[in-house]
Amino acid sequence: MRMQGTMLVLYVDSSPIDQAVAGVRLGSEPGLLLACVSSGSEALEAVFGGKWLPDLVLMDVALHDAPASEVAGQMRAAFSPLELPIMLLASRSGEAQALAALEAGVMIKQSVRRQAEARSHHELLVQVLPPHIIQRLAAGQAYIPEQHEQVTILFSDIVCFTELCSLWPTAEVVALLDVLFSAFDDLCDKHGVFKVETGGDAYMAVAGHDGAPDHTLRMAAMAVDMLAAAEEVQHQIRIGMHTGPALSGVVGKRRPRYCFFGGSVNTASRMESSGYPMTVHLSDACAAALAAAATAAAASGG
Repeated sequence: MRMQGTMLVLYVDSSPIDQAVAGVRLGSEPGLLLACVSSGSEALEAVFGGKWLPDLVLMDVALHDAPASEVAGQMRAAFSPLELPIMLLASRSGEAQALAALEAGVMIKQSVRRQAEARSHHELLVQVLPPHIIQRLAAGQAYIPEQHEQVTILFSDIVCFTELCSLWPTAEVVALLDVLFSAFDDLCDKHGVFKVETGGDAYMAVAGHDGAPDHTLRMAAMAVDMLAAAEEVQHQIRIGMHTGPALSGVVGKRRPRYCFFGGSVNTASRMESSGYPMTVHLSDACAAALAAAATAAAASGG
C-alpha cells in the first residue's frame, strides 16, 4: 500500500548491481518509495498498467530490450513533463549523444562513472609508473628520458628455480611466485622503493630515481626484509645491488613500462647472478654508498 505523502520513484536499469546501489542510496530516504524494474517493457507496464502513476522515472539509457529513447517517448506521448518527469541516466557518452532530443534527461550516472573510471585509471597508472611521471603526463608534458646521477638497483631470483619448475606442477610454481612477489610488492611500499619489473623468478626494483638521498639505505632495508619473506615461504633467494648512474624512460604506448638502462643495470644483475643463496651481494660502489649513507644518518641522529 502506498502511504499518503510518499514519492514513488520508478528506477529502470538492466544492471542488478546498479539496482542494488540505487536501493542502498535511495531506498532508505524518508518519504520515498522505490520500485525497480530491469527492462523497458516492465517500465511501460508499471507506468500504464500500475495502480499508481510514478512521481518520477529514473531510466538508464542502456536497457537490454529496447532503446531508452523509445520507452521514454511512449511515456511522454501519454503524459506531460509535469504529470510524469523522466530523468535519463547516461552511462555511456555515445548513447547519451544519441538522446540529445531528450535534453531534460539528467546525466547523473555518467558523471559518477566518469569519476570512478578516472580513479580506476589513476590506480592502474600508479601500478606501472612512478608518481612524478604520472604528474607530468597529467599536466600534458611530453615525457623526456631522465638521466639519474645515482640510483640503487636491486635484482633477486629464486635459487634452483629451473629445477623447481621441473619438479613442481606449474600451478604450484605460479602460486609460489604470487605469494613471494606480493610480499616483495608490499615491501616496496614499506620502504619507498619502485618495482620496475618481474620476469620468471627475477624481481627488479629501483630507489633514488625520485631524487630521495637515502635510496641506498632504503634499498638495503628492503633487501633484508626480502630475505625474511623468502624464509617464510621456505625458499632461498639471491639478491644483488649496485649504486650508480642510469637512464630511465617510459617505453611503449600500450601497457607502458618505466624502464632503466645503462651499465648500472647490468652490474646489479651480475651482482645477483654471482651471489650466494640468502645473501645480499653488493658492488663496491654500492657498499661505499651504503657506508657513507649510514655514517651520514648516524651523524644526523637518524
